[in-house]
Amino acid sequence: MLTGMLEEEVGLAAQVVRLVVAGGSVGSLDTIAQANQYSKHQLALQPIKELDAYCAELGCALPLDIMPGAEDPTNVALPQQPLHRCLLPGSSRCPELVRATNPHAFQLDGVRLLGTSGQPVDDMVKYSQQPDRLAVLEWCLRWRHLAPTAPDTLTTYPFHDRDPFILDATPHVLFAGNQPEFATRMAT
Repeated sequence: MLTGMLEEEVGLAAQVVRLVVAGGSVGSLDTIAQANQYSKHQLALQPIKELDAYCAELGCALPLDIMPGAEDPTNVALPQQPLHRCLLPGSSRCPELVRATNPHAFQLDGVRLLGTSGQPVDDMVKYSQQPDRLAVLEWCLRWRHLAPTAPDTLTTYPFHDRDPFILDATPHVLFAGNQPEFATRMAT
């Protein structure tokens, strides 16, 4: 649908101006841990190969930003570095592919977007009595801090001079990936 190959969905696909994959693109590493030692290498490489194929197809059809997530092959501490170019050899040739960091901030037609792959929201829900993930995301916006539980319970790189998670400017759109369900809320 996103590549415009479905005739009945061409109008809808034409309205999509950018796709952001907010982590979780490789899948769970549990199946690799349970595999025998001979099949581990093949199981470990298969999700990366599939991700590269999907990104190559989508990245040549529309602008694509791919962010790392909690179980993706990059550093664990936030801010996470982009997925390395050697992991995505086929899709790295696409000029519209952005291997983004987590968190990821960008502008699109004058709209400021900022998001994470969901680790800060997951961590805040784990250590609070608030089950509403949109409320937690709204707290981050009101507190002007993207990861308020860091570094106590959320692993982050140690910064001495500044806190990179402080929101200097309010984004128009704040998002968190890898949540149990899709939901939106307007905050004023």
